[in-house]
Amino acid sequence: MKTRAPSGSARPGFIPASMKSCVAGLLLAAFLGTPLAVKAQQADAAFETCIAQMRVQADLARRAVSCGEVISRPGENPRKVAFAYAMRGWTQAAIPEAIADFSAALAIIPDLDPALAGRAGFYLNSGKSDLALVDYTNILGRHPDDVELLIGRGDALNNLKRYDEGIRDFDRALALQPDNEEALNDRAWALARQRRFAEAIAGYDRALAVAKRMKGMILANRCEAKSASGDLSGALADCGEAIATDAKISWYWSSRGLVHLKAAGSAAGGSEAGGSEAALADFDRALTLDPKASAAYFGRGILRLRSGDKLAGEEDLKKAEAIYPAIREEMAAQGIRP
Repeated sequence: MKTRAPSGSARPGFIPASMKSCVAGLLLAAFLGTPLAVKAQQADAAFETCIAQMRVQADLARRAVSCGEVISRPGENPRKVAFAYAMRGWTQAAIPEAIADFSAALAIIPDLDPALAGRAGFYLNSGKSDLALVDYTNILGRHPDDVELLIGRGDALNNLKRYDEGIRDFDRALALQPDNEEALNDRAWALARQRRFAEAIAGYDRALAVAKRMKGMILANRCEAKSASGDLSGALADCGEAIATDAKISWYWSSRGLVHLKAAGSAAGGSEAGGSEAALADFDRALTLDPKASAAYFGRGILRLRSGDKLAGEEDLKKAEAIYPAIREEMAAQGIRP
């Protein structure tokens, strides 16, 4: 989902390009259908730059400056300022600033759909799923068949552990787009969190059959589901294949390390499926790629405790919990405990 579980499972924290295109369409449609005084004014280069198509990612800094110019003009048309705030929100690198811009737009036009969609996505990315749910539900009241919005709300519901409701949103999205890999992946993730592992793995199989841009993520999620269901050999194969798709993704290494950790714990020091040394190597690699990889700290902490290094082990567990307070609960759901 858009906010990561401790090992990064589900979906990473990003607004997909498809969502940005969707938002751009909503924004431009709203603009073109609004009797703004803009149409009667002289050409406004700053505003035109500000509302450039969202899928054009080049020169975001120039677009942000142009939006800021419109926002700061004394006596500017309020609706025009609202659009400028909304568009500048999409250029922001920092989540708090993006949310502030979307909120400023909504203070002027409370039902400005592009700002609502943007704020919902950034709330989701920052772990504020309760607030994301409110915005998604608001905008879905006007766009009930928007697949990206349905997926976004489903992810918010997943984060809030309202899995059945999330699955219903994914089912609605899949009724509209049966091969949507994102909806298939996130639905399977919800099933796995309900410990419906056979259904989850089948769901990941279906997602992989149509995957174009999320293959590694889906494989890593299926790895975790197989591990939780006891299929450690199958899990290792999936995590290894995920790493092969992109060896720079930290949580792929964390996920495989956790499988090695379980294998080592179940076979008194190691097994054909893996062992403590393999787990430690994977955790260290994950932390090299991402110093905030909470699952890697957690797994390494367990290894250190097992080896008798209580001080270092407890320090790693504390780091994991500082990064992700719910790490123990998430790991327990996968059968992993200190």
